Amino acid sequence: MRYHPRKAAQVAAFFVLREVGAIHALKLSNLLYLADREHLNRHDMPILFDIFVSMPHGPVTSLTLNYIGGMENDPGWMRIHREPRRISCRRRRGS
Repeated sequence: MRYHPRKAAQVAAFFVLREVGAIHALKLSNLLYLADREHLNRHDMPILFDIFVSMPHGPVTSLTLNYIGGMENDPGWMRIHREPRRISCRRRRGS
């Protein structure tokens, strides 16, 4: 299996739609990591087949974080996340 940006966008949309207002990009990436890790523990298979990376504010899904931050572009991702205002990339105070 391999990483699919459209599938990652669908899983990200699950969390974006449950957040009131915008969700912070780092929080979204942390949630995606936790979901992927839990699925891996329960079913011996990840959801996203992403690369886990340790960051200062916790582990993240590396490839998906690149899509969230706009560093990568894919029609499968863009088809689902047309409204970037729902994902905030601004730093929080004290971060």
